[in-house]
Amino acid sequence: MSREPVVDHVATTWSDLDAATATFEDLGLAPEYGGEHGDGGTEMSMVCFQDGSYLEFVSAADGVDDPDRWSAGIDDDAGPYSWATEVGSVLGHLSRAMEMGHPVAGPFESSREPPEGHPTEFDYGWVGTRETRGLLPFPIDDRTPRRYRASPTKSVVRAPVSGIGAVMLAVESLDRTEIFREFYRFPTADVRHDPERGIDVASFAGRTVTLVAPADGVGELTAPARPDRGPTGEWLRRRLDRHGERICGVLLRTGDPSAVQHRFPLTDREPWCRGTISWVDDDRVGRWLGVVEPGD
Repeated sequence: MSREPVVDHVATTWSDLDAATATFEDLGLAPEYGGEHGDGGTEMSMVCFQDGSYLEFVSAADGVDDPDRWSAGIDDDAGPYSWATEVGSVLGHLSRAMEMGHPVAGPFESSREPPEGHPTEFDYGWVGTRETRGLLPFPIDDRTPRRYRASPTKSVVRAPVSGIGAVMLAVESLDRTEIFREFYRFPTADVRHDPERGIDVASFAGRTVTLVAPADGVGELTAPARPDRGPTGEWLRRRLDRHGERICGVLLRTGDPSAVQHRFPLTDREPWCRGTISWVDDDRVGRWLGVVEPGD
């Protein structure tokens, strides 16, 4: 399988959907309510960007104590918990994954009926074991027009961020880069050690995926300028222990770093992979939400 996994959306998990909505309203990224899922006992809101990618905010639906999907993340307010890539056929994607020796589940059918707009129906599936399903994106394909499922949110129509530029995946070891080299034919990863944060980082030229792992000796840090913003080895270690290897961060894309600094509460820019990044300056999401200006 060689198709680049373009980010369709990132599912973030919350124990209180109203509180999550209020958090992002404070940040200037006001979500819009999207209704209950037809399966799994969850409901959602979203911030959809100009390129069609979106942040999904998932919580248990009213009256549901233990939803079928992502209950551990919901209970823990874990934030990023899974991510999706749009494919032409979920069945075809899963079949190709099976041919490569990967376990799969699905296709499954789901739906939503937002309070405004059209009902939406779509198929999805899972690739990998239960331990790796949060690492690889899950395929999704629309039965109804894709614009029914997601169209640009009013709060970001004129914002200087165009979409989800990259996802950050928490792994035990950067050996996990081989999964993406095999599955998506990624090039050899660029690997660097960040002694300030106590993490190791792997990125792929021209790709939307970054892997981060706690470095050996994470207690021996030279403190970053903002140790409470962005990932550190200690934070990654706790997250891996609680939720395993899975998506742990979302990096929004901008082409105008000056404008984005004025629009949103952000830290100063710092080098990140082949570009620069600013982290959202907020205690609730500042570990995992940033704005990146991609490089070459």
